[in-house]
Amino acid sequence: MLNKISVLMVLSLILGLMIPLIVFGEEVPDGQLEQAIVSVKQKLDIEDVYDKFNARVNSLEDSTEYYLSWSDSKEKLPLIEVATDANGEIISYNLYLNETEKPDSRLPKYSREEVDKLAREFIKKVRQNAFGQIRLQDEGYTNIQNDYYNLEYIRIVDGIEFKDNSININISKFNSSISSYYSNWDEELVFPDKTNILTLEEAEQAFKEKIGLDILYKSPRRYLRPIDTGDNKDKYYLVYTIQGQIHSIDAKTGEPFQNGYNEIYGMGANEATKESSDSAEITPQEREEIDKFKNLISLEMADQKSRELLSLEKDVKLKSNRLNESWKNPEGYIYSLYYEYNMGKDKTEYIEVQIDAITKELLGFYRSYPIDYTKSPKLSREQALNKANAYLKKVDNDKVDFIELRDENIIDDNTETFYFQFDRKIGDIYIEGDAIVVVIDAINDRIMSYNSEWYRGEFSSSEGLISIDKAYEILFNNIGYSLEYKKETIYEAGMLVDEKIRLVYEINQDKPSIIDAKTGEIIDYSGEPYIKKAEINYTDIYDSYAKDQISLLAENGIGFSGEMFRPKIKIIQEDYLYLLWKANNSYRTENENNMDIIYEELIASGVLDKEEESRKSIVTKEAAAKYAIRSIGYREVAEIENIYKDVFLDSKEIATENKGYVNIAYGLKILLGNYTNNINPKYELNREDAATIIYNIIFK
Repeated sequence: MLNKISVLMVLSLILGLMIPLIVFGEEVPDGQLEQAIVSVKQKLDIEDVYDKFNARVNSLEDSTEYYLSWSDSKEKLPLIEVATDANGEIISYNLYLNETEKPDSRLPKYSREEVDKLAREFIKKVRQNAFGQIRLQDEGYTNIQNDYYNLEYIRIVDGIEFKDNSININISKFNSSISSYYSNWDEELVFPDKTNILTLEEAEQAFKEKIGLDILYKSPRRYLRPIDTGDNKDKYYLVYTIQGQIHSIDAKTGEPFQNGYNEIYGMGANEATKESSDSAEITPQEREEIDKFKNLISLEMADQKSRELLSLEKDVKLKSNRLNESWKNPEGYIYSLYYEYNMGKDKTEYIEVQIDAITKELLGFYRSYPIDYTKSPKLSREQALNKANAYLKKVDNDKVDFIELRDENIIDDNTETFYFQFDRKIGDIYIEGDAIVVVIDAINDRIMSYNSEWYRGEFSSSEGLISIDKAYEILFNNIGYSLEYKKETIYEAGMLVDEKIRLVYEINQDKPSIIDAKTGEIIDYSGEPYIKKAEINYTDIYDSYAKDQISLLAENGIGFSGEMFRPKIKIIQEDYLYLLWKANNSYRTENENNMDIIYEELIASGVLDKEEESRKSIVTKEAAAKYAIRSIGYREVAEIENIYKDVFLDSKEIATENKGYVNIAYGLKILLGNYTNNINPKYELNREDAATIIYNIIFK
């Protein structure tokens, strides 16, 4: 590697550019760009073999960043892009190969521990000050489908996490090359010390008094599975959780701490529209769907209702409309109507309105129009809230007694836009996701948007709940509560004016802060008991011929919970299919014990036929081949008749319908013979045999 910049490169940079680089009207200081280039080349060992180079400079206040790229006109060398600051600290690095070599095997040549060591060496070279202040985040399992390890390091200051500063590196599993590096790191930050702070017990008490757990009906959020049709009704369940956005207590003051803005979500719905045709005979199922539309109001009625509720004049044009099923209430339908209004002087207002197609209720609207933010607000916070309450009584008066204003944000009277969220309650219990949101434009004294989410179904009984004290005990002891540094960003009139660091007590974010109100279990967002993706470390595989394969599968999240793999026992169908399912879904968080869900998916995807389901039966070699080949998409090829020859001495023992599966599995080296030209199709597999097959599917 050459460590000195060549004369040719210097001339091309200094003279060849022909014009000075400009940073928002100011020339780059003499020698600074050259110094940045030299520093980057030395740190990254960039050789003088490139014939194209580009530089760009950005400056914001006192911060200057250089964007440098090296490329090859013949496109044989990789493209290198680097961002660096004026001090020579590398902010980001990306390497793009013109041709990507396909690895001979999917088997990683480097472990996560090995690339962690390489990544730390790289960080020490490019950002030495950060090297001693990082901790590798535990990602659980690696992604089998990804050719790179994605490593994230968070900043540690005096033993306390500061997640707002981090370093991300992608390193190849096959050749250890670094494809990208990005650092979000601020050397100028001042961190408060740990003197004169609340004790853990005092912080817990402050949390109880000033933030607190709420009891609410929660709806499950599930991973969208291939067999999901969108018509599954939400089943609400009772939990203790933190309902608002504030989780932190300032360790110095004991006051709640929140940083950031509330997000205003646009109106949305399941857009799967229903269509029918009279050109063929209507089935009973189709008739049932058609009959649903008989109870719906007409588009003309929806338009009339929209204009009435929003006081839309005739010159406001209806441009398009859509009729969709309601995602929250599966038996319901929603009209979405889109209007335009010519305001003159090339200004247009766009209006979206949602009307319940059965009840004619206003479900929401959103107005988009030009706002002159140089003008002062006409409304104070109190006036804006009064306007929101008046509108609620006008359009949703029957819900007013069942909602409560979420007032967790500090909003002063000089705010241009006021955001009011009214959460639904049944007695003392909130309903997650059920709320009415009103956004007020204080400059123009208008309601900018309105959105109502309201579940019409039944809720379970609230009897037999654990006490709130028990819920706090679970929160603090089982989920966790500890010190953390957080960045506070301070804005005025939409402009960032200051940043400072707070020392806070924070709920552990590695686990969901959701406690089943009846059992006390920590549950995940799907409503199932939370299962931590712990490292699988078997203690009984050392005498197995497949110990390396079993260990590598476990590294990638493919295996059984607990310390025992039991490699020598026969494997039953549900265990084999579970491993096969995990090979394609290692990132999934479905509850391991829910084999019903797994079987549904395997049957829906064609890996298993319904009549083949026999969960406790022992898996033979030919059956294992059949399910394996189906899982990689070769079912149709394997079932072509009369084209597969007898490859093995005992091919006659293979069931005729399975011969294609066995031959293909053998040809792809998923299934191995026994060195006697026999395949032994009826052989009953042990767990270690099954692990070898799964390993071969992934890594061969």
